[in-house]
Amino acid sequence: MGLPQVNAPEYRLELPSTDEEILFRPFLVKEEKLLLIAQETGDETSIINAVKNIVQSCIINEDIDVSTMALFDLEYIFLNLRAKSVGETAKLKVKCPDDEKTMVEVEVFLPDVKVVVGEGHTNRIELTKDMLLEEHWQKSYPMLLRQAGYRTAIAGKVGFVVKPNSGGKPDLPVADFDKWGGGPGQTNYKTIKNKSMVAYAGKYPHSSRSYGAFGRDFILESVKSEKPYCLSISFKATRFRFSPLDLKSFIFNNI
Repeated sequence: MGLPQVNAPEYRLELPSTDEEILFRPFLVKEEKLLLIAQETGDETSIINAVKNIVQSCIINEDIDVSTMALFDLEYIFLNLRAKSVGETAKLKVKCPDDEKTMVEVEVFLPDVKVVVGEGHTNRIELTKDMLLEEHWQKSYPMLLRQAGYRTAIAGKVGFVVKPNSGGKPDLPVADFDKWGGGPGQTNYKTIKNKSMVAYAGKYPHSSRSYGAFGRDFILESVKSEKPYCLSISFKATRFRFSPLDLKSFIFNNI
């Protein structure tokens, strides 16, 4: 005689963004273990992916896709999942507002936590020509080449920031290059004022020469590593005609 099967309880919840009702079950021990493993890595992307996978597994509605869900909806569902799976109270440490230093332990009743939608809230995201979504940036040539084993570097003007899928603050994609010499907007003619190029300021006070030296160093490093490479440089200088041979001579002999 087989062991009896115990069906998990089902709960109802309304999504804050759309008021759509979903059904969910508590997460299982094996699913909680996946989250703990992700937390141990300390990697934000791994933790977010673990949360997404657990939420997707626990939602009973077949037409719900958490990968397209607003981040606050995802967090709200996970908060309720935690309440029904582990317990409805959680102990948190918060910074005392009196001195902004002392950490005080408080107990929060999770079902009381609600998403507050302010006046004028909209589900539209305003994007400008200076901002890329992370999902689009992942398809750009520097990212595709790096995934293919290329060393990548960029220096000079970087006219955009990348908005993370996790909903974080848009920023320059510094970590997505092996060597970074870029800067926001138009950068500055003075090397010392370009944060990523300060190491070259002593010998090359003009930014164009510093970018040339940056490129030379990256090429030499890549040749030594015996790996293919991609170098992108946006010079901030008056342009004049160069033949490919003249440019090579200028970079390697005159800097």
